[in-house]
Amino acid sequence: QKLIELNKATQLDPTLTYPYKYRAARLLDASKVDEAIAEINRILGFKVTPDCLELRVYFCLAAQDYAGTIRDVRALLTLNPHYRLYSGRVRASKLLDLLSNVITNRPWNH
Repeated sequence: QKLIELNKATQLDPTLTYPYKYRAARLLDASKVDEAIAEINRILGFKVTPDCLELRVYFCLAAQDYAGTIRDVRALLTLNPHYRLYSGRVRASKLLDLLSNVITNRPWNH
């Protein structure tokens, strides 16, 4: 029933972010990471918000898509150079540094 209501809300106002985020989170809970990313991409295609970008950061991490994660963290830092993830516990710039090290230390990069 909730999904039906959210789908109706999206039909009435496709700019509402909550329905996309809820559907994406449900897909991730069902271990459908690629589908979760596709769902959040639907809203990011026409409305970029920090909370949707942050959600995609988490989804990309779950998919081990570190290049995608770096892209979104950089976007967050462009919007707010002091952005913090994980409920304010981690500086986005610190996560970017950590991920950059992961990417450069991959065996196929040598």
